[in-house]
Amino acid sequence: MEIVKYGNVLNVMPMPKLYAKEMDIFMQVISKMQFTDKQELVFDGFEFFKELKKLPQNKEQSYEYLFEAFSEFAGKILGFKIEYYDEPTDTQYAFVCFDSLKFDYSTSKVHIHAQKDFYNIIKNYKLGFTSFELLEFADLSSTYTKILYRLLKQFRTTGVFVISIEKFRELMQIPESYGMNDIDARVLNQAIKELSAERTLLNQQRIPFKDLKCEKIKGEGRGRGGVVKGLKFTFKKETMINLLNKAHIGSILKSDKQGLLKITSISGYEPNIVVKFTMLDDNRQPKYNSNNELATTEQKFSSIEKLENIIKCYKF
Repeated sequence: MEIVKYGNVLNVMPMPKLYAKEMDIFMQVISKMQFTDKQELVFDGFEFFKELKKLPQNKEQSYEYLFEAFSEFAGKILGFKIEYYDEPTDTQYAFVCFDSLKFDYSTSKVHIHAQKDFYNIIKNYKLGFTSFELLEFADLSSTYTKILYRLLKQFRTTGVFVISIEKFRELMQIPESYGMNDIDARVLNQAIKELSAERTLLNQQRIPFKDLKCEKIKGEGRGRGGVVKGLKFTFKKETMINLLNKAHIGSILKSDKQGLLKITSISGYEPNIVVKFTMLDDNRQPKYNSNNELATTEQKFSSIEKLENIIKCYKF
């Protein structure tokens, strides 16, 4: 299952108004870009659309429909300029996400060149990263739900997300004409219901955000209880070990000394993180020892950062 990672700063950027299907394509592109060390991403267009068609909600869609959605996405993202202020560095930024996007009909190859600053956001995990299963994201029905999903995932290890109502309107792309009652009825109620409901993905039962609730933060003013100044979302937090298992179980690493190793579990806490591996042969099949037992090994890491770096460098 694909994991999407990017710098958390991406969450607070005003993005173009993408429809739900276009958001799925955007995240699919990012999921591919995180595994390349170049600003230009080149991939087979037909294979890309096959991957999109595997998502449950796309199975009945034609390739022509998905291609049209991709074309709409390309037009929006290429012509959109992102502007944001980074408070920690006291720096104002303005740039587009991608410098160019080309579909070569003779080879069916898609060439996407990321703008340098945007590429750095995707690759720079030191800013903090947001990760989630692409399938889970794509399975959500509405644009509002998808945006709130990625905002909440940034705070998955704390279980608390507080935001001003003005910033919430901006990031969620809520029309100015919507009053608080409209936001409740058309945005919050539907999104919270969907994000806290149990769903089945790949025969697994899961809830995106357990015990998700939204509390209104009010200030002085007319009306019952005062004017809404902000929102506080709370939900059951996830541990970093749980997130590491979601992201890396099943990953295959190539060790110079032990050959191919498949991650089977990650446990413990810093500075004693234990990773257990199944040893594989050159055909990626499990090895067995002289007692006909599954050949396994384990390695300890003192920090999550060291583990992530090892996986990044040796992933096969």
